[in-house]
Amino acid sequence: MYRIRNLALVATLAAAPLSASAFSSYLSTFNSKYGTSGTALDSCSACHGSGGTGTFNPYGSELRANIGSGISTALTLAEPKDSDGDGFTNLAEITARTLPGDASSRPVAAAPKIAVAPASLAFGTVTVGSSGSQTATVSNPGNADLAVSAVSRCNGTSAEFTASPAGPFTVAPGGTQTLTVTYAPTDATADLGCIQIANDDATAASFQLAVSGSGQSQPSPLVDVDIARLSVAKRLDVSRGGTAAPKVAVVNAGSVAGSVTVQVEGSVTDGQGVTAIVYTASQDVPLAPGATAKVAFPAYAPAAPEVITWTATVTDQNPDVDATTATTKVVP
Repeated sequence: MYRIRNLALVATLAAAPLSASAFSSYLSTFNSKYGTSGTALDSCSACHGSGGTGTFNPYGSELRANIGSGISTALTLAEPKDSDGDGFTNLAEITARTLPGDASSRPVAAAPKIAVAPASLAFGTVTVGSSGSQTATVSNPGNADLAVSAVSRCNGTSAEFTASPAGPFTVAPGGTQTLTVTYAPTDATADLGCIQIANDDATAASFQLAVSGSGQSQPSPLVDVDIARLSVAKRLDVSRGGTAAPKVAVVNAGSVAGSVTVQVEGSVTDGQGVTAIVYTASQDVPLAPGATAKVAFPAYAPAAPEVITWTATVTDQNPDVDATTATTKVVP
């Protein structure tokens, strides 16, 4: 008779709505056991339905069935169950901070995700025999380690493209790995292809990074002669019959021998701003690579006071401008 009364009492307690104090005590025990204070589970929705504390969701009903043994025991007994039938145990849902009594609230399955930026590398024109390098960043916005097993050229991609590191390597969730791609053309042609990144992202297990570039033939060696110095008198006296004899020092800065034309021109500008050429002379000078030469030009004898502007130029195979200037002041 006593046992029957106890069972009836438990059944009555289980069927009765929870008081505010009981609810607060149960929630406090739940938060203490699972460390859920301040999370989505720290509310009545963890166990109760939309009707408030007088209704129970599947997880709340699971606890209610064992509440006679105490809330701590009821929580432990419910852990291996899947109250809402979503494929995850109640403990797995609580650990993931999703609702164990709501089938629409479920943990996100841990999975890696590959992302690569930029999605393509364009090397432009690179001289044959040299190389260019660019980088791409492999990142993992997923919630599990991304395992990259190998980084290699796609089928048909020229061996002029190489990538480093070649793998394997791991990228943690939220982490990155720098990938360096080098293009070293061996001929003057256009090259297209891709770098393949084999990984365990189920949605992009063979990510392809597009690459392109063009080889350019090495330029032919040039005769490149520079002017080292232009020497000429800075002052002349007409009354003393002074003359100016320009001298130009040149050096072959190129890698091949050749002959260049060195020219000196003298000009004067009158009071009206009109410029006239008063002196012109040139010489052809042969030079070996690295050689220097001092070129002397005929003297010029001014007839009147003036300011002479001297300009020395070199004509060689290099398209750059080789020129320098100096002045001579002629006094009475």
